[in-house]
Amino acid sequence: MSGTRGALPLLRATLRHDVGRIVPWIILLTFWSASSIVAYDGVWPDPADRQMLATMLGANPAMSVIFGRVGDLLTSDGFNLWRAGQLGAFFSALMGALIVIRNSRANEDSGQAELVASGAISRGSRLAVALTVATIAAFALGLVTWLVTVAVGGDPEITLTIAGSFTACALVFAGVAAIAAQVAADSQVANTLSVATIGTLYALRGYVDSTGAAEWLLWLTPFGWAQEAMPVSPEFESNALPLLLALAVAILLGALAFWLQSRRDFGLGLFPQRGGPERGRLSATIPWLALRLNRGSLIGWVVGLGLFGTMIGNMAPSMADLIRENPVMTEVLAAGIVDPDAMTFAFLTTFLQLLGIVSAVAGLQMVLRIHSEELEHRVSPLLAGSLRRPSYLASNVLLAFAATAVIMLVAGTAIGAVASPQVDTVNFADVVAQTAVTIPAAWALVAVGVAAVGALPRIRAIAWLAVVATFAITLLGPSFNLSETAMAISPLHHVPMITNSPDWSGLLGVGAVTLVLLAIGFAGFRRRDIL
Repeated sequence: MSGTRGALPLLRATLRHDVGRIVPWIILLTFWSASSIVAYDGVWPDPADRQMLATMLGANPAMSVIFGRVGDLLTSDGFNLWRAGQLGAFFSALMGALIVIRNSRANEDSGQAELVASGAISRGSRLAVALTVATIAAFALGLVTWLVTVAVGGDPEITLTIAGSFTACALVFAGVAAIAAQVAADSQVANTLSVATIGTLYALRGYVDSTGAAEWLLWLTPFGWAQEAMPVSPEFESNALPLLLALAVAILLGALAFWLQSRRDFGLGLFPQRGGPERGRLSATIPWLALRLNRGSLIGWVVGLGLFGTMIGNMAPSMADLIRENPVMTEVLAAGIVDPDAMTFAFLTTFLQLLGIVSAVAGLQMVLRIHSEELEHRVSPLLAGSLRRPSYLASNVLLAFAATAVIMLVAGTAIGAVASPQVDTVNFADVVAQTAVTIPAAWALVAVGVAAVGALPRIRAIAWLAVVATFAITLLGPSFNLSETAMAISPLHHVPMITNSPDWSGLLGVGAVTLVLLAIGFAGFRRRDIL
């Protein structure tokens, strides 16, 4: 046991330090499950309303990509299976991955691990503690979700399957993150690798669910295992075998991570960063520094969403076939669009809204890294010279805005390039134009992060809350019959469809709010103390 000497006191200290970051994940995901049970009867009290909901969601491929296959939506438990099952597993995976990176590789980058290693703590203890904390968080999430959801009326067995899928995905991707921490050059790249893996495997599951591809493809992704474990409807029994498979894979990934750790240098990955140029020139400027710090994650986002756009473009013919085969549903789903041919473009617009949210996440990562660099005391030396605070902040903010736009345009171009040759009613120029008008709404979400980091960094989590709220309102608001006032909270609600007599007043308002948020961020950054 010498390889994990000192792990127990380190575990106690890590739990005390990390509990404040873990609890919000548990609260959010528990609320996501329990609220499905609580809200169902109130929002859809009549059988006719529930049948209409099932018809609408079953006919929308975008919903299958995001939430998984639609089962029985005529009961609260069936609705919870659909609404919370896959999306909850996705966020559980993020929780597990971020916990491991934060408590293993990030500590090496900050120097905390070296300080801890100066005591009677072996090298293997750090990774062991990180995986143990992730495991405790995963089982705590599953237990709390099950208890609370059953307490508000959920079926015990069905809820146990949902909660078990949360735990299973958190464990598997904690193992993925442990491997990424050994391979990557630093914690930022490790985070990018982990999130990219999660997103890719989630997209694969979405592709299978929305296109009717071969079912065996689901066994290539842990999210498919989670889905196979869940009953299609409350009448069918759950299957625990896929969750046991996830547990076995998590153990194997953890063992591989320990083996890789024994073969890398402290503070370096198996693929370390290259040295900088001998002469500064362009690379010595602040904009270049910002680009270099975020280069790895930017490349990952561009490649990942480009592939996602290609996948969505390939789905366009399936969307068109669905509309032709279900003429009755066209009237339900059109929401004011008279021409059925416009429905395929309307579906693609839904995906572009989703891409807007994801692109904003990429921009927010770059904005929030400003504060991470500040916490590592790398900003103060830069500002000690002739560099002015607004110039430093502007360089990073411009990169975040440019990255958001580039990622959106790459994904939108991929959708248009793949979909337009296959579907006569989809025009490549219209898809690219719709992508372009969605970018300002994504910028508004990035601007929330700029305002928080610039003026009051301790509330920077509000930026992620804005992303989550926008996602929920944009995709679920119409199904929950939210008022126009509530829908207007989402900046994406103000993005017009360019093929349908667009009204630009809402988007101008979003632009004005974005400018106000940027002004708050820059004014606050000029006046507050820098760590």
